[in-house]
Amino acid sequence: MNLNAECILCKLHSETAIHLFFQCVTSQSIWIELDDFVIDVSDLLTRSQTVEGLLQQWPTHNSDSMGARLWALLPYAIIWNLWLTCNTLIFRNCALSLDQICRNIKATLWFWLGGSTLYNNFGDLLRH
Repeated sequence: MNLNAECILCKLHSETAIHLFFQCVTSQSIWIELDDFVIDVSDLLTRSQTVEGLLQQWPTHNSDSMGARLWALLPYAIIWNLWLTCNTLIFRNCALSLDQICRNIKATLWFWLGGSTLYNNFGDLLRH
């Protein structure tokens, strides 16, 4: 059996956890879209050698605000949705746009934080 080790997202490099979550051009575009206005995410991704390392280096906010809770969960939601996106491509042969992936990440955060108890509807979260 010959397994293809090529990255399903960019098709440019071998798929490893580090490449998939941090180095792939598609993944980096998502991180930058969702985080770059707050931190230098490119530097953080470059310094991270493992998923655990990134999560340990992720900046925290000393607040119990909604924004702080969203921020704390954001790297988990990005990594989870990158994994789901790869599985969608592999098992359903269905590509998602960067915009769709970012919306899926926001939907995941909405669900993880209790959904409709925080916002009247998902559209409210998309506007924030």
